[in-house]
Amino acid sequence: MKSRAAQRFLTSSFLLYAGWTASISQAFNAGVDVSALPVLEGAGATYSAYGEQGDPIQILRNEGVDWFRLRLFVDPTNDPDPFVVNDLSYSIALAQRVKAAGGKLLLDLHYSDTWADPGKQFKPAGWEVLNFNGLTQQLYLYSKQTIESFAAAGVLPEQV
Repeated sequence: MKSRAAQRFLTSSFLLYAGWTASISQAFNAGVDVSALPVLEGAGATYSAYGEQGDPIQILRNEGVDWFRLRLFVDPTNDPDPFVVNDLSYSIALAQRVKAAGGKLLLDLHYSDTWADPGKQFKPAGWEVLNFNGLTQQLYLYSKQTIESFAAAGVLPEQV
């Protein structure tokens, strides 16, 4: 009798756990930053899953990743860092890969020519001479034109 009760308890616990984990996976989003992916691929990086080489974005989608973050710099051409290459055309091309794989896009506008974070924020070189009013207008125009460019390419981000 005890073993049968224990068996029922374990079975019901497993079913409860399976149902709970299924609801957790539906309640959370999985995301990854793929901003450097073309740079890495250009350096010869390859990606595989279960022993088969494939497109890393599609591999991630197949494993449940929903969201793909792309950073965007204003004009990264003069930065010596090999990972600071994400201009508009680079980012749109990468967004097209994400959307083709069925992913959702999170676009991270850096409003800088290089890395920006709460501890350091540098104006783009082309914006240095602008006064406050000019800077706010340029920020608006840049944001508007960027979103319009993504929309025209058919890759409007779900989040910015």
